[in-house]
Amino acid sequence: MVTSISTLGQTLSQISNVKRQQFTLSDLQLQLSTGKISQKFSGLETNAIISKRSRAEFNSIETYINNITIADRRLEQMSTVIEELQNQAGNVANIVANEIQEGEISLDRIHDITENIIDFMEDLINAQDNERYVFGGANTTTKPLSLSSGTLSTFLKGELTDWRAETLTTDNLIASYRATTDTVIGYNAPLTNGDVGKVTVRVDKTTEIDYTTFGNADGFRDIIIATQMLNELTVTDTSEVYHIEKIKLERSDFDGATLPSDLPQTPPPGTSLVLPPDFSDPVVLDEFNAENDQRADNFFKIINDLGRMINQAIDDLDEVRFALESDRARLSQIKDRHILDKATVLNTISDVENADIDEVAIKLNSLQIQLEASYRVTASVSGLTLATFL
Repeated sequence: MVTSISTLGQTLSQISNVKRQQFTLSDLQLQLSTGKISQKFSGLETNAIISKRSRAEFNSIETYINNITIADRRLEQMSTVIEELQNQAGNVANIVANEIQEGEISLDRIHDITENIIDFMEDLINAQDNERYVFGGANTTTKPLSLSSGTLSTFLKGELTDWRAETLTTDNLIASYRATTDTVIGYNAPLTNGDVGKVTVRVDKTTEIDYTTFGNADGFRDIIIATQMLNELTVTDTSEVYHIEKIKLERSDFDGATLPSDLPQTPPPGTSLVLPPDFSDPVVLDEFNAENDQRADNFFKIINDLGRMINQAIDDLDEVRFALESDRARLSQIKDRHILDKATVLNTISDVENADIDEVAIKLNSLQIQLEASYRVTASVSGLTLATFL
């Protein structure tokens, strides 16, 4: 009876030992196939806290890197858009300057060029990253600029009409279009009222970078105003309320003219000559030449001011681009630091979670030998009889 109980105890003990070895074998096989010490944090024992903290830090770094990547893409787009706007504005300024240098300025040419380019400039200011307007500040869903309402065109035509009628001096006209409000230009209400928030990006635990660039910044708005003004100033279509047919009158223009309305439309001043004039009279001829010089002076004073306005706007936008590129450089430095931190955290996670494959293989081989021996012992114990025992 004692022998029987002893044999049963040995058998049960051996079976329990084999089960433990089987569990260990299964665990080692899983480590070998996955390269991980455990599939659960609890399996890491005291290193579980280190693993959790490291993974939380890793996820945080990933978020910051993603934020920087998105912000950098938008900054690059904004910088590219500004550069293109500068190029287009520079083309307009160069064409106007060349026309002036050649002496025979082509009103139709300037009008056509500005007509074709103004919509493109509007599209540049309304640039989007996916569906976010990049020059709208925090109000990313509303188009910053809309010229389709025609408020800017209507305003400038009215000012030019008053100028030609000599109820507005050339200096006052220049001051007027330079002081055009954002509402008249066509900017949305939040930008006009200054109610729109800024755009920032969180790049680490304590740092946010502000890369806000509003579409109604001086450089943007001045280019739009100047280009639209050039377009309206050079209208030659006689069906328009304001139009210019000639910058200077010629003597032949007075043939058959009995009223000022019979003469081609020109910049101010209107003629003070008695119609039809007697150009054989030196006084009349001097007055005619003086008026023509004044018309040209008034017209080119505006043209030259618009050229300066565009060139100054281009310079202003250089400062905006420099600020954006500085932000990009700063983002790049922070991103590089995050990449290094990410590698450090990954090493920590690897040290805590990853299994040493060589060591696992050795343990696995040793355990297989032990398990085979255990199977033999179990088989021997299970096969004991009274005959074999004796």
